[in-house]
Amino acid sequence: MNKNYIPTLCVLLGASMWGFIGIFVNRLPNTTAFELLAVRSLVSAIGLLICIFVKGKELFKINIRDIWLFLGTGVVSFGAYTVFYTNAIRLTSMSTAVVLLYTSPVFVTVMAALFFKEKLNLTKIIAVVGAFCGCVLICGFSKAGALGIVSGLMSGFCYALYSIFGAVAVKKYHSLTVTFYTFVFAFLFSVPFVNWQDFIMYADDTSAVFWFLMYAVFCGLLPYLLYTYGLSKMPSSNAAVMACVEPVVATVLGTVVIGEEISLFQIAGILLVLGAVFILQIKK
Repeated sequence: MNKNYIPTLCVLLGASMWGFIGIFVNRLPNTTAFELLAVRSLVSAIGLLICIFVKGKELFKINIRDIWLFLGTGVVSFGAYTVFYTNAIRLTSMSTAVVLLYTSPVFVTVMAALFFKEKLNLTKIIAVVGAFCGCVLICGFSKAGALGIVSGLMSGFCYALYSIFGAVAVKKYHSLTVTFYTFVFAFLFSVPFVNWQDFIMYADDTSAVFWFLMYAVFCGLLPYLLYTYGLSKMPSSNAAVMACVEPVVATVLGTVVIGEEISLFQIAGILLVLGAVFILQIKK
């Protein structure tokens, strides 16, 4: 395989795994958003701790002056995004939450132009617009209260910030280092908001433990490793738009696993999202 395509595949695979989030949230209906964040970040941090011990302990080293980067990726991006997105799913619907989440490429492209001086050429504009329109067609809008809409938009904004903070961090540190400290700070952020005495009671429920672990590994550890590596090899706006395959995966899972019907509008949306991904890969 051409090594030039490995970062692209990593981003696409990581984003595809995020498409499973809604299933896990629905499987754990009695948990709070902060409980889900705590488990997702703690299990992922432990997994990365093992990886770093195997690869080299020097990857633990960071400059104290760069703490703001990991506060950005861990607290603002991963932590706040998880809480807002989980609440958006529960306050509105999965389809509405997802389409609001995927306003993120718009935020990323604008911020990348402002902070990294990335050019807003016609190709990127077409890809962003096409990907967002595809998300709208896939998911559709449903009636929702103001709090749910705001939560969804905030999840998109925080989601976008990971590409901004992460793009700076991976220029200074290994992707394992960035992802590890992202989860560490996200877990620390969740600690004050979790009732640990009640939460420990889940340990007696084998089914809950299973779903918690699967949620942490397949929606936390693995996709963030893949996405952060891919982000280190390409412009942040490209990675953000390619991550729009998540609603495609979520739609397919809803059809196959849950038995939801897929409409012609959703098929058109899938083609638009895949088309946007393809456009970004075309060489000038």
